[in-house]
Amino acid sequence: MPNQSLEQWKFILEEALTLRPEHLSIYGLTLEEGTSFYESKEAGRYSLPDESEQAMMYLTAQKLLTENGFEQYEVSNFSRPGYHCKQNLSYWSDREYLGLGASAHSHLNGMRFANCYDPQEYIHRISTSGNAVTELEHLSPEKKAREATAIGLRRTAGFSLQTILQRYGVDLPQAFYKTLEDLQAQGLLTFSSKNLRLTSEGLLLADELAATLLSC
Repeated sequence: MPNQSLEQWKFILEEALTLRPEHLSIYGLTLEEGTSFYESKEAGRYSLPDESEQAMMYLTAQKLLTENGFEQYEVSNFSRPGYHCKQNLSYWSDREYLGLGASAHSHLNGMRFANCYDPQEYIHRISTSGNAVTELEHLSPEKKAREATAIGLRRTAGFSLQTILQRYGVDLPQAFYKTLEDLQAQGLLTFSSKNLRLTSEGLLLADELAATLLSC
């Protein structure tokens, strides 16, 4: 958060633990260009923790939450045993989902699509044609396999790459496997015939590593 220190972050975590939650999600703030919040930062009205400070905050959360009985089952999610979020796990396990309502996104039957964003336009479209989809992408088997790999990396337990390749009936280019070998040599992931997962160091770079595997 703006102007937040490591000590303030630790205090917030400790206060949250006093509420005895079953689940906690930990995210860094992302500012979108064009928003007043973004413009205020650019104008120097406040600052955000830099990358090294955010990394230390993340590691602090990992340590404190696991010491207090939480399991980290995804890059940003921690829960008490038995309280993993089933909805989110379905996304990270490459399951299909249907979104309903204005701006809702779906991933179904090999397609990714989204409804129009304006609620009034959504109501009008549904009332007149029964279809409010304004964005549609057909996903090739290779792209589906790559995306399943990228989102699967978010799960701390990892996943079977072989299962994904068999599901979509494809293999990936040698550059993909070379990238996996390079990342494994750097200590950022572990890769075997049965499991692919990020290491503790790799979790800090999960988004960057996913983008790398999507593009190689």
